[in-house]
Amino acid sequence: MQQIIKKDYSTKQRNIILEILKKNIDKKVTADEIIHAINKDENIISKATVYRNLDYLASKGVIKKINADNISSCYIYNSDENDDSINFYCDTCGEIVQLKCTYIERFNNKLQKDFDCTIDKSKTVLHGTCNKCKELSND
Repeated sequence: MQQIIKKDYSTKQRNIILEILKKNIDKKVTADEIIHAINKDENIISKATVYRNLDYLASKGVIKKINADNISSCYIYNSDENDDSINFYCDTCGEIVQLKCTYIERFNNKLQKDFDCTIDKSKTVLHGTCNKCKELSND
């Protein structure tokens, strides 16, 4: 029996969402921000369509979904530029920043060797206070 394999296909909505994420490659974007960006250009897209496409793109590894405790999920385009990065959440202002860190891969290798486990960097979020908030509290 011949197995039928469903082909991935590109949709207009998915391409628009990807373009928004590519334009904002250096920052996190929420689903609401994507909806607002699309709808301001007089293209109408439903919230369900955006979330469905974001989930699909995340499952394929095209984008990263970032979850930080009690905030909305954020999304970033998955490029070679952010491959060695980890997410940082400022508990004071709520900003999420991607930290470029060459130690992450070494740390991951050490975990694999010593404990037979690895970190999913797309789901890992470090918490603390960003420099801007530290400077404001010192004033």
